[in-house]
Amino acid sequence: MRTKLTLIFIITNFASFSSGLIVNIKTGAQSRVLDNKSIHRQASKSGLARIFVPSFPLQPRYTEYVIFNQVQNLATTLRNTLSTLFILNAFEHTSTAIALTATLSFLARDGAGMLSTLAFSRFAPPFSLSSDVKRWRYLADITCNIALGVEFLTSYCFRLPQRAFVASLCLANCLKSACGMMAGSASGPIDFYWSGRDPANLPELASKSGAQSTLSNGAGIVLGALLSKLAAGLSKEQRRSKAALYFGWLSLTGFHLAANARLLKTIALNSINKERLRILMGGFLEDPEGPTMTPREVAQKESLIFWFGRGRKILVGVPSSTDEVFGSGRALIRKGGKGGLEVSLREGVSALEGHYLAGGGVETGFDGFKRKLEESGWDVEDTSQLLDHGWRCRVE
Repeated sequence: MRTKLTLIFIITNFASFSSGLIVNIKTGAQSRVLDNKSIHRQASKSGLARIFVPSFPLQPRYTEYVIFNQVQNLATTLRNTLSTLFILNAFEHTSTAIALTATLSFLARDGAGMLSTLAFSRFAPPFSLSSDVKRWRYLADITCNIALGVEFLTSYCFRLPQRAFVASLCLANCLKSACGMMAGSASGPIDFYWSGRDPANLPELASKSGAQSTLSNGAGIVLGALLSKLAAGLSKEQRRSKAALYFGWLSLTGFHLAANARLLKTIALNSINKERLRILMGGFLEDPEGPTMTPREVAQKESLIFWFGRGRKILVGVPSSTDEVFGSGRALIRKGGKGGLEVSLREGVSALEGHYLAGGGVETGFDGFKRKLEESGWDVEDTSQLLDHGWRCRVE
């Protein structure tokens, strides 16, 4: 039985081992992993590559994105398989009518997930979903890990009464449904980026992504079946020594978050939202004559987590009022709640300029700041991700 515990430890850390191989490949022969042009050429020669690699020219670091995306998918599949095993085993301790209890519990769980989907659709902020794509995607990954953790704790680590156990399943499925909604909302802009911002490439990209997920899910099913068989074969006495399984579960969870953070860093969006503008403004105000960071450089620095209360909150596009205002003639700036600022834009003034002025920029320097952004590859025409409200003010 000690051998079985060792095998469980090895399998649960398989994804972490794969990560080490990927890092070594990237550092040792970076051009081989990230050379999308060579991958694209091989796709026309290899019949197998045609299943997984799009035929259109690939964006830089697409290969790295696919690798980490599928390995984190494998980590999720393994934990999902284990959670299912533990949930089914837990019903043996909560009721004698196992089949009926499991059926009713799964119905309650699915119903709670449906209600969670409707609630998210009703209360999710549409502006933030479109402007903070990467942070919503990472929040979805965190939510998924919490949901799997709830299932693991309540079905394997603790023995709860039947009603409490069913309530925990409902909570976990609510979190999973919210995860699906958040990830689905973020997938559109991410897929559009990898398609080369060409809508004609989206259908092929979706089909290749589906094939890639099928490969990782298939591997997850095989490894998960083996892992479940080993876990189910442990006696009750050996289950008391849970250190190996705990460590394996935590390792997969940590690796899942690290892999998702890594894959999101490969996405270099050239649209300007508040987080990216904060980084760009900081560099410009510190050294106005220095180089401006490119989208790929900012992608390595932008935060993937919602930090509430971080920095001064600036609302742009709010209605004008008779309150005390300051700032330039192109935007009326006044103090808002909790130390923030509210900016009323005049006609013809962009949200980018409003943020620039509220952030401490000098009006005469905005044209130079905008020009440097354009030269670095940023989209300065579409500033909708910076606009909180659509009001404009006119001074007569």
